[in-house]
Amino acid sequence: MSKVTGFCLGLLNLHKKYSKARLNAACARALKTQVWRLAGIKSILEKRSG
Repeated sequence: MSKVTGFCLGLLNLHKKYSKARLNAACARALKTQVWRLAGIKSILEKRSG
């Protein structure tokens, strides 16, 4: 599996835990802050929970 495929599958898998709106917002924030790793997106989601 390529790195890109793994990233995409990991990102798609996050929808099981987070709503579409939260996931989209986290991805938008990641783009704005130039976060290019799945771990960074997960971190954004975890910090924004609660």
